[in-house]
Amino acid sequence: MAIEHRKSERSAPQGSQKGILCLCASHHYFTIDQVENVSPCGVGLIVSGLINRGDEVLLQFQHNMNSIPLSGYVVWSSSVGMKSTGTVKVPVSRLGIRLIN
Repeated sequence: MAIEHRKSERSAPQGSQKGILCLCASHHYFTIDQVENVSPCGVGLIVSGLINRGDEVLLQFQHNMNSIPLSGYVVWSSSVGMKSTGTVKVPVSRLGIRLIN
């Protein structure tokens, strides 16, 4: 596990909104299993499927009738194993995404 170099503790805003976070890359939608880290410039995710370094991605947060699209590209990607979805095994990847304004 990496050592954190933060000057302050991580915190979640009180009353944060709940919604759906979608990830699209190479014209395919991927299931986001976990959001590991969020910063103003990027996001760390664990997803079901393989996404390559350098791929352009579209993150979309959907809440009620509102949708917020965020473009970016994969800075790093690593396979972390496989998971079963019924009778099919799917690769699981850990991603670092750089967000583009």
